[in-house]
Amino acid sequence: MLKPSATLGSEAVGLMLSLGGESGFTGGDSSANGSIGTVQTGGLRLAPTLTLGAQPLDTTISLGGSSGIEGSGGNEANGSIANVQIGGGNSANGSIGSVQAGPTSIGPTLELTTPLGDVSLNPFASAMGSGGNSAEGSVGTVQVGGGNSAEGSIGTVQAAGAGQGQSGGAGGSASGAGQATSGAQPPTGSSPSGGRPSGVVKPATIRPVAAPRKPTRARPAATVPSAGSRGGTHDRTHAVEVRGPTASTSAVPTRKGSLSFTGLALVLAVLLSLALVGAGVFLRQLAMKVV
Repeated sequence: MLKPSATLGSEAVGLMLSLGGESGFTGGDSSANGSIGTVQTGGLRLAPTLTLGAQPLDTTISLGGSSGIEGSGGNEANGSIANVQIGGGNSANGSIGSVQAGPTSIGPTLELTTPLGDVSLNPFASAMGSGGNSAEGSVGTVQVGGGNSAEGSIGTVQAAGAGQGQSGGAGGSASGAGQATSGAQPPTGSSPSGGRPSGVVKPATIRPVAAPRKPTRARPAATVPSAGSRGGTHDRTHAVEVRGPTASTSAVPTRKGSLSFTGLALVLAVLLSLALVGAGVFLRQLAMKVV
């Protein structure tokens, strides 16, 4: 198990970078007699920590959390070809092109401290089954999470106990009281006074609406004198009805905006942006110091 510890910083520019945590493989006995191109490892743990502090900005960025692949016992891939086994307790004897991983979890964390407030993100995804994976005599099998069985199968993908969620919070003078969300639950509507039960709120559907046309002006009624009348004329009015399209007054529903990506992809994008900002500040302060 690797436990790195390093600190880099400059008091002149007020920047500090520290690395810590631990990462590595856990023990486990493996067997691959008569196999070709087989990779076997025990459990895998990734729990590094990284902290970047910028004193001029009174800002601190911290990355941490823990991710890994667990498993108990050894891996077996006797008489197999091109197999990968991680985590322990996997069996792929006589198989070809199988990938097996024990109970897997991904849980990075991000904490940002600024003068405007604090922000924290804790996305989480896991495939936590029980027991080992078995793919004996199979071809092209992928098993994640533990407790999967696909003996004598072809092209099978299995993930036991898969789940995901996220939690986060924000607080400070700018945002007021902190807030947190957990899990991935659909929004529900409140029950109106009419007594209808609450349900899932469906997104608005946009339907095309024809552009309004200029209404056609009706011609005035024509007056035609009646024949054979004495002592004057008798007017007969013929009404002219004009039909045409009328302008639609219905409002076009709007669609509520949404992010193009969420979850782990959003976390990685935020981390990359913050790292670039920190590097820019460091280089600028260093250039000013040199000048």
